[in-house]
Amino acid sequence: MVNYEILEAFAQIIKEKKIDREFLIEILETSILAASRKKFGNEQNLEIKIDDLSGVVEVYCYRTVVSQIENPNYEVLLRKALKLNSNAKIGGEVKMLIPFDDFGRNAVQNIRQMVLQRIREAEREKIHKQYSQRIGEVVTGAVQQVDKGNVIINIGNRIEAIMPRKEQIQKERFYQGDTVRGVIVDVTQPAKGPQIVISRTHDDFLRRLFELEVPEIFEGMVQIKSTARDPGHRSKIAVFSIDPRIDPIGACVGYKGSRVQAVVRELSGERIDIVPWHSDPKRFVANSLSPAKISNIILFAEKRTMTVIVNDDQLSLAIGKNGLNARLGAKLTNWRLDLLDKTQYEELLLEAKASEISLRELEGVSDDLIDILFEFGFETVQDLENMMPEELMEQIEELHEEDADIIIDVVDRMLDALEDVDEENKGKESGDSDNDEIEEENGDDPNSSKESRSG
Repeated sequence: MVNYEILEAFAQIIKEKKIDREFLIEILETSILAASRKKFGNEQNLEIKIDDLSGVVEVYCYRTVVSQIENPNYEVLLRKALKLNSNAKIGGEVKMLIPFDDFGRNAVQNIRQMVLQRIREAEREKIHKQYSQRIGEVVTGAVQQVDKGNVIINIGNRIEAIMPRKEQIQKERFYQGDTVRGVIVDVTQPAKGPQIVISRTHDDFLRRLFELEVPEIFEGMVQIKSTARDPGHRSKIAVFSIDPRIDPIGACVGYKGSRVQAVVRELSGERIDIVPWHSDPKRFVANSLSPAKISNIILFAEKRTMTVIVNDDQLSLAIGKNGLNARLGAKLTNWRLDLLDKTQYEELLLEAKASEISLRELEGVSDDLIDILFEFGFETVQDLENMMPEELMEQIEELHEEDADIIIDVVDRMLDALEDVDEENKGKESGDSDNDEIEEENGDDPNSSKESRSG
């Protein structure tokens, strides 16, 4: 039997949705089976056959052969069963065709709706899977609408992406019909279907743009080691060439700056610094703070911190407007950077020198041990701060374990005492400051002064 409504929907779906025929037949069978069970009962033993070329749909049920019918939905008389199967006998089962007219028009409409619903779900799952694998890719589309600051973009095949306000460069404005590019950063699966989120502020967008503009990066000859952005204002990228014959900075800049300027235009005038990456952290940090010239760098590996010293006239250049150059440099290198000019650094050295305590002031350590420590460059208590006896013995091989324990123990007790004194002094300064504030609040009023003292 042929139901033309189902056949028409079947052909339309294959044409428009480009759904695999076998998958569509499976959906159709499942939907008809669900409608059949709803119509004739869940306990029915049903079988569905579909010819996808002719559109013939056949629904069969299996009924028990009886001499007297008690339940017409599950039983059939012997004389009728013999017409279907000459070997039928009481207690056995026969296969019977259910006419489509028995379903009724509502059941047919329900089947059609179930098929369309299942196909929509399959489409959503397909889109979610497809674009989840494309996270990090650049896509281009046309602006459909701007809704409460969020930009809805058609990226092809009637698939929409969203660019939230936080993923937009602050000074950019978009209008319906505008062509826009962005990088896919997330694919979510809300109830209404997959939502593709794209961004123009993400660091990956900067990377992908350089890959598109610089063939050496696309081919892997030049690598972008790290990036740092303040979207719409300024960016830094660190590049490295695996081929010594290729200048990584020159490759990114291009002839007369054509390559980097193409990226700058796409990012609405965002200034881009291209710096050479280096395996030596100090040299990399020095490069990252360009155009400032660095005088010296002191590295504290355990704290992943560097103190960067520049000439007095270079400090403002190293820090940048509103601290932007220093922030981008720290993000690019993944090091915490403390910037000082030479004058500030020399003042700190003098303060540190003044607070240092000579090892000769230690009580409980013999003069012979002190002489050995001086010989190996340990002259102050601060030189041995945070050092373990094992570390000291590694540097001074002639030192016995017992002597190393004594030295470190005395030094630790001295440093603890100094820390207690510093905290006590800070407490006194805080108390004096509080008293000054109370006196200022009380002013010259003798009554208020008496109240504060009595309280």
